[in-house]
Amino acid sequence: MKSIFRKIALSFLSVPVVGTVPLAVVSCANQFHDIRNDLETTDLGYVSDLSSETIFKVFLDKNPKVNKEALPKYLSVYGDSRQATIDIFSVYYKRATIKITYYSKLDFDQTNQKDYQLTKENNQFVISFRILDDTYDENVDPKITWFVYNNYGDDILSNLIEFSYQIDKVEKSYQVIVLLNENANYSLNASGRIEFLYWAKGLEISNGSVLANINLKVEI
Repeated sequence: MKSIFRKIALSFLSVPVVGTVPLAVVSCANQFHDIRNDLETTDLGYVSDLSSETIFKVFLDKNPKVNKEALPKYLSVYGDSRQATIDIFSVYYKRATIKITYYSKLDFDQTNQKDYQLTKENNQFVISFRILDDTYDENVDPKITWFVYNNYGDDILSNLIEFSYQIDKVEKSYQVIVLLNENANYSLNASGRIEFLYWAKGLEISNGSVLANINLKVEI
């Protein structure tokens, strides 16, 4: 009897195991590549504007080993006038966050970041952006634009302020003037923030790094 049971046990042990679950899981995990292995540099150097579209294009140009066909046409870039992050995701590359650096013709000194206030007595202030390249031409290069985010979901702040700009070539400064609307003659408080953007016109997607981001409170 013992010899019979031994033969049966040996016959089961000799049957090959095919397609086990652990092997399938490992195989699936191995199909994703790490984009960091394909990067040559994360310092992009000069970019003509701070839009996601432009920065991502330069990122791909500087890293020719990256599988462009495996990525979306554009990936969102989030940052400021000098640095940003790109969130990588695709069916080829595993998810990753890549930190990048760059520079453009305009720059904002982040140490000047502060909260601003407008009142009847102090009805305007100036945000200065440095012109890093003497070849900057407002008729050729992008101009600074802005977007107002109103607190509490209303448009009160947007309706209370106006914008203008001037360029000081001696000081190499692009100055955006934020002033109280001359028609704001009633007592009202409002607050929110303003994003200043340096993006080219005619973009397929409207997002990118923000040149400057300030908080603003109006009390009249």
